[in-house]
Amino acid sequence: MKQRLKGMLALCTALLLVLLGGCQGEGRAAFTQDCVLSLQAGSTTAVVSGTRTDGSQAAGETVSLAQPPLVEGETFWLPLEAVVAALGGTCQVEGDTATVRWLDQTVVYTIGAPGAQRNGTDWLPEDLPAFQDPAQTLPPEAVVPQVREGVWYLPLALAQPLLYGGTLWTQPTQDPAAGLVILGRELAADLTLGGFSLASRPQWEDLPADLTRGMTETGRQPSATGEPYDGVCWTGDGVACWVLQPQPGGPDWQEAGTLCGVELTTGDQATPRGLKVGDTLALAQLLYGPLVDLGHGIYQRAEPFGSAFHLCFQVQDQTITKIGLYNNLWGMEG
Repeated sequence: MKQRLKGMLALCTALLLVLLGGCQGEGRAAFTQDCVLSLQAGSTTAVVSGTRTDGSQAAGETVSLAQPPLVEGETFWLPLEAVVAALGGTCQVEGDTATVRWLDQTVVYTIGAPGAQRNGTDWLPEDLPAFQDPAQTLPPEAVVPQVREGVWYLPLALAQPLLYGGTLWTQPTQDPAAGLVILGRELAADLTLGGFSLASRPQWEDLPADLTRGMTETGRQPSATGEPYDGVCWTGDGVACWVLQPQPGGPDWQEAGTLCGVELTTGDQATPRGLKVGDTLALAQLLYGPLVDLGHGIYQRAEPFGSAFHLCFQVQDQTITKIGLYNNLWGMEG
């Protein structure tokens, strides 16, 4: 009987380990700096997308934080140990000092001391271009870590030495009024939608055949800005592509044949951050930050990707009905 109970206990233990492995799985690998982490004040649920050190990808994956972020006035406070754990780093607290290790960054924070020490070098927010303007001088409490009820909290400005190793991390996106902050601004894949990348302004005829196979020309539309070119629409499998072409009888144009926009029209595919047609506008804001209402049910990410690429959402009753990514020569029609 004892042997049987031991066997059952061993089996249960093995199953528990399998289940825990399935829950944690890839989460054991740290995220690289090609990731974005969305946090909301008062919530212990965060959303992360991007690349892990083992090469695996996350798209809108939820992670649990031990403590929630806080917003006080215009200052966003990060629970240090919880955020570092979500990224896959480590945080060692000894007395008034916390040492964070993540990827090639080692950052030391001290309670009551402004700034931090990053990889052995002292750091202050004024060292970054965004804080060189005297008009943007930060109050003392915005550049020192604090301990609140046993939890280390960093003002958002102090997260920058930890994230400074990647240029896309130096200025987090934040919306204090909405209690939202996104660490990391862009993913390497953010200029890709439905398998089509707009990053290099590709020519339609040069795209791989396995991408365009089965797509058919379904319409033609003039430029909304009055420029002498049209957009030709190719559709297939819930994806629509817009390709620039000269207007009939018009002059040749150097951008002719350029893929200028990609749209998702069904929920069969997702953006690199995991957003699909059928999701809510609130989720789009959580994943992409502040949105601008362009009217006619169209919302656009407030900050363009790569300074020239726009992500737009067509919305009805707070539900996304179309997702579009465009270069500066095209856009979403209402």
